[in-house]
Amino acid sequence: MSPRVRHWFAGSAVIAGIIASGCSGFGGSEQGMSDSTFVEVLVDLHLAQARLDQGLQTDSTLRSTVLQKHKVSEERLDAKVQSLIDDRERYLDLYGKVIDRLSEEQEGIR
Repeated sequence: MSPRVRHWFAGSAVIAGIIASGCSGFGGSEQGMSDSTFVEVLVDLHLAQARLDQGLQTDSTLRSTVLQKHKVSEERLDAKVQSLIDDRERYLDLYGKVIDRLSEEQEGIR
């Protein structure tokens, strides 16, 4: 399986997790949710989850803190995810940027 396909599957799982863990409906609009903001939100959500998974933080409100940091509501995040469901190429491009940013973060830790 190619790395791009693996990223697509991994990203799909993350997006499904985002929807399932904080879904408050699929209403709302994408207005104000740029692609760059979406990437930053996903990066921060990944990092927050990693801190929780490693026991470095125990605050279960990290998700809402990330959304507040970026001034993004659950509804706007859900709407952005919905907008990407039918646009696989755009989704792959954005998720590739998430992977790149997480790789940069990891390199900065080493």
